[in-house]
Amino acid sequence: MVYCFVKRHVGKAAVSQEGFAVPEVHFVNAGLAIIRNTEGKATKALLLEQLIDAIQGLFRKFVHNGSAKHLPDCGSQDYNLACFLCFAQHVQWTKTGGLAFVSDFQGGDTLLSDPQIMTHP
Repeated sequence: MVYCFVKRHVGKAAVSQEGFAVPEVHFVNAGLAIIRNTEGKATKALLLEQLIDAIQGLFRKFVHNGSAKHLPDCGSQDYNLACFLCFAQHVQWTKTGGLAFVSDFQGGDTLLSDPQIMTHP
């Protein structure tokens, strides 16, 4: 939704886009594993997520679920990404007609994990 919005509007802006690279991030791949006994009855369910490894840099939080603002201690290296994620929240809120947005952005350089779906700011 957000990347489609950006793609449609880049070039229409009155201000120069020069020098600003749109971060390319996505959520980790995830799946549900169901363990069954010999009779086929489900005995356990496990959520499996893609590993965010050292190549992704340190695991860090950009935006928490208590505010739609980026964290104040967000380092300069993460500032543009954190601002983009806040922008993404605004687009989601607007495009859903005020129904929902994703928050609690955390993860590595390009992989995010454990989001919260918020229904009120």
